[in-house]
Amino acid sequence: MQYPDWRKLPCMYEDSLSSAAMIAAMQPFKINVNPVYVERPWPMHWHDAYEVNYVLEGKGIFVIENREIPFHAHHVHVINGISRHMLYAQEDTLVFNVHFHPALLSDTSFRTLQDIAERPFSSNVQHFAPTLPTDNPHTEEVIQLLKAIEAEHSAAAEGWPLIVKGLLLQIIGLLGRHFVEEEELDMAALHRRKILSRLAPALQLIEQRLEEPPTLEELAGIVSLSPSHFSALFRQATGTSPVTYRNARRIALAQQLLLGGEESVTRIAEQAGFATLQQFNLVFRRLVGCTPSAYRNRLNG
Repeated sequence: MQYPDWRKLPCMYEDSLSSAAMIAAMQPFKINVNPVYVERPWPMHWHDAYEVNYVLEGKGIFVIENREIPFHAHHVHVINGISRHMLYAQEDTLVFNVHFHPALLSDTSFRTLQDIAERPFSSNVQHFAPTLPTDNPHTEEVIQLLKAIEAEHSAAAEGWPLIVKGLLLQIIGLLGRHFVEEEELDMAALHRRKILSRLAPALQLIEQRLEEPPTLEELAGIVSLSPSHFSALFRQATGTSPVTYRNARRIALAQQLLLGGEESVTRIAEQAGFATLQQFNLVFRRLVGCTPSAYRNRLNG
């Protein structure tokens, strides 16, 4: 299997898993089973939510920051609120994901408890980096707790969110006790976190206006920066320019529309904010490697 060159793709900000979006939707958790397809690789992404996932079936590589880690069934991954990451499948894969708002770990009255809870998600203590070893007996404990979360979420009995929070705290306690070891402070990750926090309103504006993309001046203005300074910080945070990032997000929307219905390619180009079909085809081919029609036929045929 030839994996996509993920280094050439702009890293995406997953706005639906931002702290603000989760609070607005009154959703402290997002719990689901997600397929990862061989034929449908997505760019790396990041989000504010903390994440624990469990590979139900399949295999491939887990990319986090600039590292490639092989994954297979029964692997557990722990992802903080800053690391760029993505699974790339060698065979079709299913992953159980638990995303949760960082505020679930806050404890203003007992700061020591909060510090302990946040350690597994700190950018400088993920010594397990961040795949739990399958030969560690405590990994199975974590897996059983994740299965209990899945059962609570599926049954949706009264009070299930509180039960899920308790199960999550048990998982985090096991992570802190058995899998975390202090490492040298990751200053680059902390610096990027500050930049992303500063640029968050601009990233959200891009997501809100994929069909009518904001200009560079609008993006810079919403975070009170000059266009040149904004562009420099944006590249530091995402590894690409605002225009390239914006186009990649529009193409991601187009990919979803191509798979989700029978609308014409011309109409999908309009919905993704492209002025002409020719421009849409050009950008789509550059980022995906084929035309929109070929993409739809290959995955739907």
